[in-house]
Amino acid sequence: MTQLNTTTKSRAITGMLWSSGGSFAFQIIRIVTQIILARLLWPEAFGTVALATAFVTVVNYLIDNGLTLYYIRQNESGDFDNFTLLISNVVLATISILFFALLAPMLSKSFGLEIFSTVLIYSSIAILLNALGTVHKASLTREIQFKTQTLYLLISAIASGLIAVTSAMFGIGLWSLVIYNVSYQLILSALLVFGVKLDFKIGFDYEFLRSAFVFSWKLMLSGLIHTLYENTLNVMMANLFSVSVLGYYSNALKIRDGAAQTLSDSIQKVSFPVLSKIKDNQEALKSNSSKILRLSIFIIFPILIGLAASSDAIIRVVFNEQWIGMIPIMQVLAINGLLIPLHKVNLNILTVVGRTDLYLKLEVFKKIIAFSTLGLVLIMQVSLITLLWLLFINAIIGYLANIYYSGKLIDYGFKDQFLDLRNIVLVSISMGIVVYGLSLLNIHPVWTLGIQLLSGVITYVVLSYQFCRIEYEAVLNLILKLIKR
Repeated sequence: MTQLNTTTKSRAITGMLWSSGGSFAFQIIRIVTQIILARLLWPEAFGTVALATAFVTVVNYLIDNGLTLYYIRQNESGDFDNFTLLISNVVLATISILFFALLAPMLSKSFGLEIFSTVLIYSSIAILLNALGTVHKASLTREIQFKTQTLYLLISAIASGLIAVTSAMFGIGLWSLVIYNVSYQLILSALLVFGVKLDFKIGFDYEFLRSAFVFSWKLMLSGLIHTLYENTLNVMMANLFSVSVLGYYSNALKIRDGAAQTLSDSIQKVSFPVLSKIKDNQEALKSNSSKILRLSIFIIFPILIGLAASSDAIIRVVFNEQWIGMIPIMQVLAINGLLIPLHKVNLNILTVVGRTDLYLKLEVFKKIIAFSTLGLVLIMQVSLITLLWLLFINAIIGYLANIYYSGKLIDYGFKDQFLDLRNIVLVSISMGIVVYGLSLLNIHPVWTLGIQLLSGVITYVVLSYQFCRIEYEAVLNLILKLIKR
């Protein structure tokens, strides 16, 4: 029976510490920067840049999760793998930038935003910058070397945040958001390229490219479908409601994802190369997937439920009056985000065992439902909050589809996952009820938020110690090790 050896386990724990701790610090920096910028700018600025970022995200997803994922999955590199992957990603980035430059005027006219054309062109520079550092980042990920990667992320977040806030204070408006995104990618890629030494033998390995494409094309198409859907959703919000509403949505989404998406991604980023080493052992794969899912839920659920329960106080304390309209949006998005770690762990299983065909099949199925929902929204002209709840129902259907194949492939289906998660879910909901009840206090929002935060932490710790002892001790040990390091 193949199990993880001691060295791999040690590196995985170290990687988890750096990735999780670093992600927390990284998101604190990003959220604080976002809040400061929100106080200096206006919702329309965030909405306009969010539209441009949606297009950029499509290509960055293909770069980060296409051929690169195959590279990470391989235990060793061939002589020309590094050079082949770099050139392939750079070519994809360059073609995409030229395509966006041609498409930008038409999109600008379609959205009724004259400035959008220029915003999209300058924002797309981040695609090429990302491509230049992808091989170095993938190499660190494959070797479970997350300390260096985390330090680079933090440096990039701090530096780009300072640049963006300074730009906003000098009154350049939405361009400070564009500078924020581009400067972050520039600094990160520069640190990766000059800080990580790789052997680049010049030569193009067509066999590597062919194998990578065979493995990745379904994932790339899945990502393209998903990002196209996200882009369509953004466009619909801007057209059906307003660019300001899109600004509320994009800002709330960034805060939600700061709490859920990044932590979930960091756990998956560490677990993918680890699980890839035991991909041929179903029992070991099931056992470790169970541990990863329980740990993910234990960390992420209380954050999201707490965010939903205290959204009113958070918005009133940290944002100004022009952002009050974001409160109900953040509440629904936080609840919707509960499905993120569930989706990721189950989809990660498909990728590890090499069933990218099922990954694509699931993505097509889920997006047929999603696009059907958007069509229904267009016909019925429902409210934004109704739209967001419909998307939550879609996410539940998608999770049930994902879990079906986890049961088929490694015998980790709905029953096992339900038993793994039930105590954590009940403890998290109990904490949320306590926190939301405190929002009814008729006191200043600052005091309300402070009491909610303290009560939420105490409630979750006490209940977890009683009913989720294994996960409680695992996270406590991780925190203690992180402090010692």
